[in-house]
Amino acid sequence: MTDGEKKSLNWGMISLIIGLLAVIIGIVYYYMTNDIITAILLIILVIGIYLILASFGKSKQLDQFGTSESGASAVIGFFVTAIGLAGLVFFHSGILLAIVAFIAVIIVYLVFAMATKKK
Repeated sequence: MTDGEKKSLNWGMISLIIGLLAVIIGIVYYYMTNDIITAILLIILVIGIYLILASFGKSKQLDQFGTSESGASAVIGFFVTAIGLAGLVFFHSGILLAIVAFIAVIIVYLVFAMATKKK
């Protein structure tokens, strides 16, 4: 967060709640299917989607590192989502579709980054 900006949301607490929710979803999935790898990848996917959605509510002002909180959350969220989705697709369909899924999420990020870029 940049200096002088009012902190309106407690992103740490929200992240903790979403993380716990993702773990609960993973535990329920593991209990139902007995597939630990897919349960872990599902947790990763949920956290990635949360980071993407959280980027809409975070500050868009550039900080001393050259990026905004929103931009950092978006790029990390799309990367984590790509890993989770590619892993899920790999374990259920194969390597070729996993590569396609990973590249598709990265392309969606590039479109998102171009659409939200400040002029």
